Amino acid sequence: MRNFIPIALGLSLSIGLPNAHAQSYRETGAYAITGVKIVSLTKADDYDFKNLPIGTILLRNGKIQAVGKNVVIPPDAEIIKGDGLTAYPGLIDSYNKSGLTLPMWQPVQDTLPDTSSIAPPFMREANRKGVRPELRAVENLTLTDAVLNPLRKEGGFTASLFAPSGGTINGVGVFVDLSGKPKREAVLRPETGMSFTFGTSPESGGGTGYPGSLLGIIAHIRQTLLDSRHYSDLTSGKFAESSEDRPPYDASLESLKALLSRNQPVLFEADNENEIVRAIHLSEEFKFNLIIVGGADAWKKAKLLADKKIPVIVSLNFGEDPAEKGKKPDPPKQVDKPKADDTKPEPPKKEDSKSEPPTPNDKKTADDKPGVKAEDKKEDKKENKKDEKKEDKKPEEEDEATPKAVIEYNHTLWNEKVANALKLTQAGVEVRFTSNGLKSPSEFMKNLRLLIKAGMPKYNALYDLSHLPSSLFPAQTLGRIEAGAIANLTLMSGDIFDEKRKVTRLFISKTKFDMDDDDAPVAPPTRRRPREIE
Repeated sequence: MRNFIPIALGLSLSIGLPNAHAQSYRETGAYAITGVKIVSLTKADDYDFKNLPIGTILLRNGKIQAVGKNVVIPPDAEIIKGDGLTAYPGLIDSYNKSGLTLPMWQPVQDTLPDTSSIAPPFMREANRKGVRPELRAVENLTLTDAVLNPLRKEGGFTASLFAPSGGTINGVGVFVDLSGKPKREAVLRPETGMSFTFGTSPESGGGTGYPGSLLGIIAHIRQTLLDSRHYSDLTSGKFAESSEDRPPYDASLESLKALLSRNQPVLFEADNENEIVRAIHLSEEFKFNLIIVGGADAWKKAKLLADKKIPVIVSLNFGEDPAEKGKKPDPPKQVDKPKADDTKPEPPKKEDSKSEPPTPNDKKTADDKPGVKAEDKKEDKKENKKDEKKEDKKPEEEDEATPKAVIEYNHTLWNEKVANALKLTQAGVEVRFTSNGLKSPSEFMKNLRLLIKAGMPKYNALYDLSHLPSSLFPAQTLGRIEAGAIANLTLMSGDIFDEKRKVTRLFISKTKFDMDDDDAPVAPPTRRRPREIE
């Protein structure tokens, strides 16, 4: 029995220890990235990107524990060699309308008046066409691999703000990391800003009748905000002192209280000058904090936006350069014909003995049909020739029809879109970036490089890529590589603004992603000895 007890005990330990250690390791999540170039974004904008510091980044339990040259690596940390790689703060998509499965709209939330007998000269109390501020994106997240993988692999994004859409007042957005973990672990901030637009859709109840026009939409926004202000007064204790009836519970008006009390900003999609000015006027009338989204022509109102301290989440949806589109394609190279001496005469084709010589009737055409006049034959030939010319016309020939002056003018407008974020930054406007409107994150990075070529400083572009507007996420726990920050990192082979750069690894909270392994998260090792990854 004396020999049996230690053996049994040893067996139990050998079975139990690995599982206990694996669980402990997942909770700890220790990684040491050694020999990596570090863009910490903790210095001023005079960053020397050609001589970046090289050191070690120690991550533990979803946070950055230490950064520097002489970091002591604990024995339980997984060592990752960062030779030839550059570490950036995890990139952020500041406004994204994918990743949500939204419920059906319910524009009718009251008792409809009998319009067969009366024509009410007032707006219904619960007309909710295109209006549902009570919707919370956090309750409708569906972050599938089809959404997450392109954002991570092509764009290097580690977090994103997802906002609802489809109407005029669309609901509250949510800020999450892109780890793909359950909602309770991935959500960084459940409520960010309220999504507004100057549009509507048939699904939301708009498109037919009021508020079908732009004037109607603006009036509808104002009426809804006025109703919410009045509803707030009645439900805050003033109802007892008034002679009005008990106010019915209204989820939409209740949800707008935070906006009207400046506790929640408005993410207002506005591109042209008029839309931007209208959004500003609404924010001043109802005293809410405004953030412009899209802002294609925001540079034209840069001074106004800077004076009023209104941030802009700029879309990088520039479209195709008209000058490049108008260029003629290179003519195909002509292949030299072989010389006569080098050609061998083809042997005469043997006629098939079974084939019969053509008869005179076989040579008849449509022109030889009886009863057809000579004038009609000529007209038919002209029409056939016109049809042949239309069919033979190539797209390149259609482009040639565009006047050069028009192409140059469109190219100027395109350049203004590219330089939009630069001009806003120079004016002192807080700028961030959105992938909204783009086909893919790879197109986002391509257009970002165009912005750098237009003169945008790299430091500013990186800062705008790794931070949300301060009114959305004021805590400085993201967007920096320093002790105490959230462990969201983007590792790339080369300069982020280089066309040939490649996203190699991502660290999102406690999860590591290897981009060469189909974006699958790498499970932490189950042994104590550090493991080196080439």
